[in-house]
Amino acid sequence: MKHKYTLKKFVSGFFFSTALGLLLTPSVSNAQQVTYSFATCGVTGSVGPTQAQVNTFYATTNLNGSVTISGQGIQQFTIPVSGPYQITAAGSAAGGTIGNYGHRGRIVQGEIFLTAGTVLKILVGQKGITGSTSTGGGGGTYVSTITNSAIIVAGGGGGYCNIPSVATPSSDANYATNGSDYTGTSGGGTGGTNGNGGNGGSQWGGGGGGFNGNGTQGSSCVNTGGMGFVNGGMGGGTCNNSVGGFGGGGGTHGNTGGGGGGGGYSGGGGSGQTPSSSTGGGGGSYQSPNMTNTQDLGLHTNEGYVVIMRMCALNISASAPNGTTNLCPGTSVTLTTDGVSGINWSTGGTGTTVVVSPTSTSIYSVSATTSANCIGYSQVNLIVNPNPTVNITSTVSVFCKGGSATLFGTGATTYSWNTGATTSSITVTPTSTTIYTVTGANQFSCVNTNTYQVNVFSPTVAISGPTAICLGQSATFNASSSNSYSWSTGWTGQMLTVSPNTSTSYSLSITSTSNNILCAAGTSVLLVVNPNPTVSASSQPANVCKGQTFVLSAGGASTYSWSTGAATSSVSTNESQPGIYTYTVTGTNAEGCSSTAQVQVAVNSCSGIQELGSAQVQVYPNPSKGVVTIQGQKALQVEVLNALGQRIKTIRLGVENAYRAELNGLSSGLYFVQAEGVSTRLIVE
Repeated sequence: MKHKYTLKKFVSGFFFSTALGLLLTPSVSNAQQVTYSFATCGVTGSVGPTQAQVNTFYATTNLNGSVTISGQGIQQFTIPVSGPYQITAAGSAAGGTIGNYGHRGRIVQGEIFLTAGTVLKILVGQKGITGSTSTGGGGGTYVSTITNSAIIVAGGGGGYCNIPSVATPSSDANYATNGSDYTGTSGGGTGGTNGNGGNGGSQWGGGGGGFNGNGTQGSSCVNTGGMGFVNGGMGGGTCNNSVGGFGGGGGTHGNTGGGGGGGGYSGGGGSGQTPSSSTGGGGGSYQSPNMTNTQDLGLHTNEGYVVIMRMCALNISASAPNGTTNLCPGTSVTLTTDGVSGINWSTGGTGTTVVVSPTSTSIYSVSATTSANCIGYSQVNLIVNPNPTVNITSTVSVFCKGGSATLFGTGATTYSWNTGATTSSITVTPTSTTIYTVTGANQFSCVNTNTYQVNVFSPTVAISGPTAICLGQSATFNASSSNSYSWSTGWTGQMLTVSPNTSTSYSLSITSTSNNILCAAGTSVLLVVNPNPTVSASSQPANVCKGQTFVLSAGGASTYSWSTGAATSSVSTNESQPGIYTYTVTGTNAEGCSSTAQVQVAVNSCSGIQELGSAQVQVYPNPSKGVVTIQGQKALQVEVLNALGQRIKTIRLGVENAYRAELNGLSSGLYFVQAEGVSTRLIVE
């Protein structure tokens, strides 16, 4: 048999056209063919196989792990490689003993170009259940796209009432699309048309399901109509024990007659209870107009099956950075074919590889002679997903320093911010105007970026003025220009004058307006209060005779200034006239703070005997060389003090010592002799 292929444009998910008009040679070796065989997985009755049953059944085949179950048992399979495929589908025979009298499924075949990634829904028809006298209809076998666009359908055989002894060809599945009517004299249903289900009998047999519509139930047996493929394809129920086969086979009673209609593109009609030779009609079959080399391969006496064979295998492999043909715009992809000669790419290339960078979803095709010396054709669909349109919105565009804004990234699935965050939104608290960048990726890992500037208004606040003063001084601070001022002292003016006793920190809060935003700011200044020095002054000696030199000394500061004009800590001087003299010294410490101190010096004439006035006490000689006589006129107590005012001796004048006493062993220096509140100076040389 010659195979002539016209390569057509891909339509409705599985066809493709070019103007090539290639004639493909039928010399296809087994090495170039890949066959996928689908079965009922050992299941009979109205419900198809489970996922576990499918996994077990296909475990040792090339379908291992490639078939998933949808609904009640519809198998889903994804075409792995683009190319021409031959599909053979066989509908299931009805339940019971099948002979030459009918009740057989139909085998149909066709060829079609399928692209990689096309998902097929495959329902393999199952036999109906056999009761004591009648059987459920056989299920039709269906292959469609995931969107329920029929590619090929093989009808199932109709059930019977009692084992037939005469030929009943109408119970065989029909090669045409219509379901067959029941066989019998009365009480049966008609077959469906245009993809609809068949009609149930007036008693037991239910109509077979079609591609789009359900079969109706037998009037005396509820729910016996088979379900349409798009509705799940379950076989019809029973009012006793004979359900229809998975694939829309009609159910029946099982023990008292009536045969279910066969499932198919259009369902067969269900039969009545009598006569005993009545049968349900077989389901119709279908081959898509997009198929070529369609054939009717006859009838089938067993469970249904589907065989999908890839013909003259010419392969295209796509090598993309992300390892998938779901691409981002501009991604470079290397396409490689295993063709050996006569290579022609749709891009114009003639080598085994071409590099493409599609900006939108594109189909790339190649024709070539394969290693099996047949001309093959293949194509790959590179899906180009758009880059996301990434946007950033913000709760605020301008805020005061110390505030915050929440930025929201939109238009992508995942996000990556220049802050390191990977959430769709971030809350930021910049201290100055900052630009934020987000990179968004969609579910295909295509990326795009956007930026957003967050403006931060931070008023300038400054305080000018001294940072240190001496105790007792004042300081004036001047703030930079603002709308309002609030000092920690409660003052609200721009200038603040203070006189603290200790080091004190003064804070200032201001408000300022820019771009209609009123913001606050603050600062502080520490005013250090340095202590004044504790200055001391003394004279040695403090009682002198006129013309005698004495030394003035100061302490407690770093530098000094005397009223005499001297600038040293000590100064030697004398006075020529008797009297009380006061000397002032100003001392300054390292911080520049000053204090003063005074010292008095008594200058005496120091000539002859000194008499203590009203006390009538004489002290002589004065000055003395070390022995001094104190003579009184009455009993009294006399005290002798040193130059520091410390009492060094107390003398009692009375009758017992004739009111007279002597002082011996006094060191050189100034002394004071005091009695009754009157004192005189005593100089010992």
